[in-house]
Amino acid sequence: MKKQIGFFGLLALSVGLNIGGSLFGLTTVAAGLTGPSLPLALLIASLPAILSVLPYSILASAAPTTGATYRYVQLLSPSLAFITALAALTCIMIGTLPLMSWVFGLFLQAILPVDPVISGLAVLTVFYLVNVVGIRSTVRVQVILVLLLVSALGTVYGTRRHSN
Repeated sequence: MKKQIGFFGLLALSVGLNIGGSLFGLTTVAAGLTGPSLPLALLIASLPAILSVLPYSILASAAPTTGATYRYVQLLSPSLAFITALAALTCIMIGTLPLMSWVFGLFLQAILPVDPVISGLAVLTVFYLVNVVGIRSTVRVQVILVLLLVSALGTVYGTRRHSN
């Protein structure tokens, strides 16, 4: 396979997903659900994540391969690998994508008077189309979004620093 994503593209994809989607998006939803007990909720939620990531990291460094999750399960059972891939796809389609889209809609609603469901569906459609065009367009868009994220963080940090 031809390498199409460079280091900075991969970095932008990782930063965008982890900081933009997870940290900003999901933490605000968790804060709304848990209130002042958010640090305790995050600590409790981190335990199963660590317990699943640690053995996976060890296995991935001992036997690196592409499509690792599918490939590792396939070594045990091809049928189970198919079920695992189907379960992951189902979780993404009915869990992750709707949640991230809805959170975007809520953020946009704080700025503009729009329905969060409609704006979430719109942004999901736009990103789907960007991904259909190809990995290069996906990386370009993600690099732009990460640059906007970093500049926004710098602006907020700089404003808060000067106001103290």
